[in-house]
Amino acid sequence: MNRFCRGFCFVSLIGLLALQPAAVFAQDFGGEFEEQFEEQFGEQFGEDFDGGAAETSFILMVYAIVIVVAVVIGLAITVVVIIMINGPLNEIPPEHRLIEPGQVWLLLIPCFNVFWNFAVFQKVPKSFQSYFSSQGRTDVGDCGGQIGLWYAITVALSCVPCVNYIAGPASLVLLIIFLVKIHSLKGQIQQGTTQIYPN
Repeated sequence: MNRFCRGFCFVSLIGLLALQPAAVFAQDFGGEFEEQFEEQFGEQFGEDFDGGAAETSFILMVYAIVIVVAVVIGLAITVVVIIMINGPLNEIPPEHRLIEPGQVWLLLIPCFNVFWNFAVFQKVPKSFQSYFSSQGRTDVGDCGGQIGLWYAITVALSCVPCVNYIAGPASLVLLIIFLVKIHSLKGQIQQGTTQIYPN
């Protein structure tokens, strides 16, 4: 569990370090890099970059690179999260699953994933609840249902300007708590199976 937490926190930290400064880099350092570009190549091409089409093209190129890098990193983090959700979900017997592991991959669809979060992060806990209820277990609570709901809400709020500065970090914390929770439940399922079917 400790290795899991450290691994996920490391991946999340790398993602935040890459995504958060991206826009700042484009805004703060784009102009400085543009001036250096003009000094080096302005005379060679015999163009004045100030106020011209070349300046616009350069700015668009910088923003395009930043966006592409951010999208790639975001997709990589989403894939890691999906794999971490599917691991525990696969431990639940099929008759108790309210959502299949393959459906979790729909989180990769841009924009749609904001709404699909509500389905995934509610149906996964309810699947655990269904399984443990069938085993007569009532001590597992909502299996992370409330945490999953608040995570989905904070992700949706992250799309709102200004609010995203609070909602973004909050969603990351809630996601880590949710993943730790379902991995703990996965361990309980494995322990129960071992007790029923000892080697």
